[in-house]
Amino acid sequence: MALGVAGIGIVVNLDSVYVEWGTFDRSGSPPRIEWCGRRYYPVSPPLSAPEFAQVSEPRPWTRILTTPSGEPVLTVPVTADEKAKYGTDVCAMLLFVKESADRHLKYSLSGGP
Repeated sequence: MALGVAGIGIVVNLDSVYVEWGTFDRSGSPPRIEWCGRRYYPVSPPLSAPEFAQVSEPRPWTRILTTPSGEPVLTVPVTADEKAKYGTDVCAMLLFVKESADRHLKYSLSGGP
């Protein structure tokens, strides 16, 4: 019986990984990211560290998630005041997966606010 329960736990965990990241593969950057009720997809080749440093944001980058392979997911979350000002519930327009010290993969919000 314990083996059956453990098996169910593994299936549920794999299913949640697929729903959130779009893959069962736990290596490398995922094909999509589900965060804050929205879906994000990679949109361009990875940026180098100098290119990423030029991405202008009003506040510092915040780590919001960790991919199944252990890579940090970064964004500048929209504040409650900004959400009210623009009449949206979107938490961020862009996410970046830091694949290495010199490689950041950009993900963009799918769909509109």
